[in-house]
Amino acid sequence: MIHWGHWFGNMKVGLSLNGGAARGLIHLGAIEELENSRVPINMIGGCSIGAMIGAMYALTPNVEHVKRQLFAFLEDTKDQVIPVELVGSDSGKERRSLLRKITHSLRLSIYYGISLAQVSLLSTEQLKENIAKVIPDADFSDCKIPFVCSATDITNNREYYFTKGSLLDAVTTSCSIPGLYPPVLHDGVQLVDGGWSALHLTEKLREMGAGFVIAVDIQQDIKEQKFTSGLDVVLRSNMAARNVLGNEQLKRADAVIQPDTCGVSWWDFSRAKECFVGGKEQTNKQIKEIKQKIRSARLKSFFK
Repeated sequence: MIHWGHWFGNMKVGLSLNGGAARGLIHLGAIEELENSRVPINMIGGCSIGAMIGAMYALTPNVEHVKRQLFAFLEDTKDQVIPVELVGSDSGKERRSLLRKITHSLRLSIYYGISLAQVSLLSTEQLKENIAKVIPDADFSDCKIPFVCSATDITNNREYYFTKGSLLDAVTTSCSIPGLYPPVLHDGVQLVDGGWSALHLTEKLREMGAGFVIAVDIQQDIKEQKFTSGLDVVLRSNMAARNVLGNEQLKRADAVIQPDTCGVSWWDFSRAKECFVGGKEQTNKQIKEIKQKIRSARLKSFFK
C-alpha cells in the first residue's frame, strides 16, 4: 500500500527573512504563527536582522525560547549597542533603556550625518559582543535546522553566502550596516550587510533543496517625501534601489508574507512588540492559503 502522505511530505520548505532592523520582530511573529499552524520549516535563510532571528531559531527551533531571549535582550538596559556619549545630554538622569538609546543615537548618527565623517560610527567588536548575548559562538553544523545568511561583497560587487564556520561571525557580518559598522574582512574580501545584495535568499534556499519557499518581507513602503538636503536624496535613492532588488528576489518565492510596517522606521526598536503582533496577524490571515499552496506544490512534485 502506498502512503501518499509520506511521499507528499518529502518536499522541503524554506523560509527567507530579509532585513529591516527594528521591523525584524515581524519575522518572529510570522515564525510563531507558522509553528503554531504546523507549517514545516526545513531550512532558513536570512540577512541582517533576518539572519539574527533566523540563526536563533535554527539553533533552537522553539519560538517561545527565542522570543524570551530576544525581548529580554532588547529590554536589558545593560546591553549597550550604542555608545553612551551619543545618547544625549541627560547623562545625569536614569540611564536610557536600550530601545531609547538605539532610537536617539541612530537619529543623531544617520540623519544628522555623524557617520559621514568617518568609515563607521561603531566597531564590529561592539556589534559582535551584543549579538553574542543571543547567539553563542556555535558552528553552522550545530543548527537543528539548516541555515544560511547573506552578506554583500563590496570587493567584487556581489552577494556572499555563509553556510559554514562560526555562526556568530556570520550573523555579525550580515548585520554590519554600512556607515554604522565597518566592512568585515573575511575570506580575502570586504563584506557588509547582506541587505545590499541579497535581501531575500529565495534562490539560495532552492539550491539547498527547498521545493517551496516562504518569504517574509519587511521592506518599508516608499512614501512621498520632502527633500531638504543632498543626504535625503542619497538615502531615498538607496532605499529605492534596494526595494527594486528586493521585489525582484521576492518574485522567486512561492508565498510572500508582507505585513503593514505601519511606518515603523528601521531604528525605532520601541515598536518591537507592535511589529511582532503585526507579523503574527498577517501570517494568520494567509496561513490557509500557504498550506494550500504547499499541498499543491507537493502534489505537483510527486507526479513529476
